[in-house]
Amino acid sequence: MQKSQLSFFSFFLFFIFMILPSLGLMAQLNYSISWKGIVKDNSFKSQPVDYMHFEGASYDFVHDFFPRYVINLELNPNQSVRSVGFSITGEKPLDGRESQTTSINEIGSNVNVEIHEYLLYNRKYCRIEILPLYKKGTSIYKVESFTINPEFVQSKNSTLSRSSRASYATNSVLGGGTWYKIAIVEDGIYKIDSEFLKRIGIDPKSVKPNSLRIYGNGGGMLPEDNATSRIDDLAENPVWVSNPLSESFTENDNVLFYGEGPHEWKLSGGKYQFVVNVYSDTNYYFMTFDGGVGNPLKISDQSNIASSNPITINYFNDYQSHEEELSNLISSGRQWVGENFGVKGNQYYEFSFPNIETNNIASVDVHVAMRSLISPSTMKIGVSGLGSGSITSGVNSGGYLSNFATNYSTTVSANPTSSKLGINLTYEKANGESVAWLDRIVVNCDRKLIYSGGQMPFSVQRQSESTADYQYVLDGVNSFSRIWDITNPVTAKVQKFSLNGRQARFNREGGQIEKFIVFTNNSARVPEWGIKIPNQNLHALVGKSPDMVIYTKAEFSSYAEEVAELHRENDGLSVEVVNVLEVYNEFSCGRQDVVALRDFMRMLYKSANGDTSLIPRYLLLFGDASYDYKDRVSGNTNVIPVYQTQESFDPIASLATDDFYAMLADDYNDLTNGIVHLGVGRFPVKNARQAAQAVNKLKNYNTINSLGKWRLALCYIADDEDGNLHMDQANNLSDSVDAVFPNYNINKVLADAYPQRSTPGGQRYPDVNQAIDEAVEQGSLTLNYVGHGGELGWAHERILEVSQINKWSNINNMPLFVTATCEFSRFDDPKRTSAGEFVFLNPDGAGIGLLTTTRVVYASPNYALAQTFNRLAYGELNGNMPRLGDIVQQTKLDPNNFNDNTRVFALLGDPAMKLNYPIHKVETTSRPDTMGALQKVTISGQVVHNKTGSLLSDFNGTLYPVVYDKKRTVQTLNNDGDGVFEFGARINILFRGKATITNGKFTFTFVVPKDIDFNYGNGKISYYAENGSIDAAGFDTMVVVGGQVGDPLADQIGPDVKLYMNDTTFVFGGMTSEDPSIYAKVYDESGINTSGGGIGHDIVAVLDEDTKDELVLNDYYESVLNSYQKGIVRYPFKDMSEGRHTLSLKAWDVYNNSGQDRTEFVVSKSAELALDHVLNYPNPFTTNTDFYFEHNYPDRDLMVRIQVFTVSGKIVKTIDGYYNSKGFRIGPIKWDGRDDFGDKIGRGVYVYKVEVKAPNGDVADKIEKLVILN
Repeated sequence: MQKSQLSFFSFFLFFIFMILPSLGLMAQLNYSISWKGIVKDNSFKSQPVDYMHFEGASYDFVHDFFPRYVINLELNPNQSVRSVGFSITGEKPLDGRESQTTSINEIGSNVNVEIHEYLLYNRKYCRIEILPLYKKGTSIYKVESFTINPEFVQSKNSTLSRSSRASYATNSVLGGGTWYKIAIVEDGIYKIDSEFLKRIGIDPKSVKPNSLRIYGNGGGMLPEDNATSRIDDLAENPVWVSNPLSESFTENDNVLFYGEGPHEWKLSGGKYQFVVNVYSDTNYYFMTFDGGVGNPLKISDQSNIASSNPITINYFNDYQSHEEELSNLISSGRQWVGENFGVKGNQYYEFSFPNIETNNIASVDVHVAMRSLISPSTMKIGVSGLGSGSITSGVNSGGYLSNFATNYSTTVSANPTSSKLGINLTYEKANGESVAWLDRIVVNCDRKLIYSGGQMPFSVQRQSESTADYQYVLDGVNSFSRIWDITNPVTAKVQKFSLNGRQARFNREGGQIEKFIVFTNNSARVPEWGIKIPNQNLHALVGKSPDMVIYTKAEFSSYAEEVAELHRENDGLSVEVVNVLEVYNEFSCGRQDVVALRDFMRMLYKSANGDTSLIPRYLLLFGDASYDYKDRVSGNTNVIPVYQTQESFDPIASLATDDFYAMLADDYNDLTNGIVHLGVGRFPVKNARQAAQAVNKLKNYNTINSLGKWRLALCYIADDEDGNLHMDQANNLSDSVDAVFPNYNINKVLADAYPQRSTPGGQRYPDVNQAIDEAVEQGSLTLNYVGHGGELGWAHERILEVSQINKWSNINNMPLFVTATCEFSRFDDPKRTSAGEFVFLNPDGAGIGLLTTTRVVYASPNYALAQTFNRLAYGELNGNMPRLGDIVQQTKLDPNNFNDNTRVFALLGDPAMKLNYPIHKVETTSRPDTMGALQKVTISGQVVHNKTGSLLSDFNGTLYPVVYDKKRTVQTLNNDGDGVFEFGARINILFRGKATITNGKFTFTFVVPKDIDFNYGNGKISYYAENGSIDAAGFDTMVVVGGQVGDPLADQIGPDVKLYMNDTTFVFGGMTSEDPSIYAKVYDESGINTSGGGIGHDIVAVLDEDTKDELVLNDYYESVLNSYQKGIVRYPFKDMSEGRHTLSLKAWDVYNNSGQDRTEFVVSKSAELALDHVLNYPNPFTTNTDFYFEHNYPDRDLMVRIQVFTVSGKIVKTIDGYYNSKGFRIGPIKWDGRDDFGDKIGRGVYVYKVEVKAPNGDVADKIEKLVILN
């Protein structure tokens, strides 16, 4: 653990502490609220929502649409807030529109104040949530200012106390010995015999029955709240051995133990309810013959207590259920429903209860899900011998945010008349849109205490009614019958009883419900299967907490290790790669359970005993997830499960979040208010190919390949409409970064600033699509989006689509995507790969990661979260730049972000990774105070150390300066009638160059373009420097730009332009692939104009004479090293149509003189290798000639063979070689006119064949003639 980590935690606590008043100032705390009117939230066009808003408001849209004011206070360890005195010092009645959005029936007569206490790194906090609205008579008032007076008390036995540290085993029992994992699917007595041992690969003769041990922790799901106790590691379960003296397993030997299946029954309201294990349909136990400590645990006897007057028990409570998990209606949440009644409206179910007690009530609970869009439907229930009932549904609106269906239930109960209960369900649907599903049927009844064979568990609630003694009277048994007490399934006991004929009796004390099972040895079940497992010992990490944990599975472990090694070598982090199956083995008895994954991290957290330097910081989930934990969906992707809430009908309340794994405090019991103690990220990879590609991207991001000025670019993209809400938010976000972190250069892509076009598919913004493509391809440190979206892309105008994402090729400049839009990265649906996942999975680049959404979200809390991210992402945290996990964790810990909206923001990426922030600083040492039009300007500066500020005299490299004009006010086009929106932007670039840095110092010169705004104001100089291994950045915003200095008639000659495709080897009419690039060399004595400030003075290219769609290429021009007079224009085309194309390019100098060039080229699809313009020059020749040819496979290693033949077909010369060209032309390949033996060839006509082979095996050839003159 690095020492610097301690400072991180110290800073973090300081950050939380400082955002609100300290405890010592709490005699009275004063606050004011800045109300901002009504937000019209059109996050979902079909269901817009209006709600009140104030600056810094917190929302929880799962429950209501009211804003909360949140105050965070730090407490002493043994201190609690009993109450909060609240006094209004300023108020105002709601205006008309505010009243329309707020129901008076939902507002109380007093301001509602809620108190939530929580732990963060063993420090105690109190979050106070205030709903600043109240009603007075028939009016609602809003609070504008108030005071609070917290009342503090000493905590008593608080679960928040630091003394609640858990004690963990320092070694797992699985760490030594030979172990087998055995599977069971239901509760009962199980036997290990010789046949089962053979089946799982054990020689029965090699092991003794008396040496067998069974370990397991029972069934059911682990408790989610951290305060509930649970078994650490694995508990040894008692076994019964048929022949303890046997030296080996014979056919007659067996060992019995009690095992619980994965599901469980829980008593609730006097009835037993069946609780399906949502994570697994199988439970596991662990078997060893040589593991464990001490003697194997044998089952003990439980005495039949003496009692003079016990209460007789001659019946027991029994229960059965029917529950199928066939479909998840919205592909979210944990509730799966069963049989569909939409097509088959009548279905029958039957339950059998031998020796049913007809004198006691039996009940049948029927749970269904129903969906009716127009009018109610009815489910009728008939139960033989009990009666009937019905369920009438409500009406579902069918809206996107409405409940897809609704849960309903009813109970039919009466005294039963038969041991068989037939249940008939008939669905009467209102119309064709109506449908119903059976969720479950649960039957509770009493049976006479008569053993009916097999295995019969029994218990009775009556035993808990008093502390008197009870006598169980069990009929139908014999001397072969056994009774075990299984009240605690991990410590089963043999219940002793007296036998009189076929009747057994035994006495027990009352006051609790105890559970027993009667069986015979012959009825014992055999486990489903078993497998030998290797030793493991995750508990050995107690007290040795790593900085980072990577969860994965075996198929991805090698790739996860590459990530771990990257952080070990580059960052000095300690990293553990952990197979989730091993976590399940030690923390959930071998079965899948998300709580086990959280509990392992909690063990590492708790075993640090409050030492923040030992607390793990990052968790990477290396693998995709699915809403289907049990592989019911074809092609399921459940590698590392994601936490799903129970809700499966309400799209707002049905959440999927990885935050659960970071909620490690003792007091956790609520997802919304849970505190994240880790930075959690995920690689949503489905297979080894995707895993390898994701790791390769991460590695490349951390190499010198990614050096470049793109590291200073931040792009903010906004949707239109909605009263310009999204553009306003994106503009505010970008302006706040520009003000606080001027090192970065802001690129605003606000949709309404671009022309909107009508197409057969609807309104579109093609220029916005192009702007986004350019922001990605040219590189951005972060790319931020605010607006509408979904799993297929952004905005109703489709400004980003999956097809775009898959074409991006930006492996050396990948941004972090921050997307405040709905469901863009819903990674847990195996039936669809979301657009956000495509961004992450693009093997050629796209995003290095995403802070993105997995479910529906709303605009206001999105904006609040984005504001917090902005404050944290671009500056130092206590002297160091943050890692992604730090940023995401702290963003979610902001008090205003405590809501379910925040939970669905996920980090798809490596939480221990840092963004590619430039390391050192660049500063100006000399420049003019003011720069005027046509002035020749010289600027000098130096590269300095980021900490000490001293000159880096050994820094020798290249500077990339960009000089900006003043900010301009831009007005949007009001395409949709929401009004013109104004925003400021630095659009005009005066100079974009390249200069040599020698011994840390540099100088560059340029001429200011004529097309500047002559008004005076502050411009900006942006610096980026790199020396091939490290980089630096800086800015200067104090330079003034305006006025005119030079002679506007001093230069009347335009630039010299030479236009090529890909590189200078291209010739007019040459061949290209479908993805060629413009390559133009431009020169002018005064310099090239790229300012964009004058109408028609941009660098523009026109393809195929289409002047309406000319390409503005100012941003694609870069000066050559140490020259402002010449430079290169590079621009990539994508997916061009096959055939001949024309291209022209015009450039202007700073005096507004123009120059241009024109070329033609032929596109040949690169699906197949093709050759053209095969020639040799000179031809004819005497002593030497050069071969040339064009191809459509640029940037690839091509094997070239040239063979020269006589006219009769005899080979006289073969030339072989490998060639790689950036462009589409190879040559010259020289030949001296001699044959393979070095002899001169005679004069005459010869034939030559050029054959080219590509790395993918494609081959192309072409034959031409040549003439030799001797």
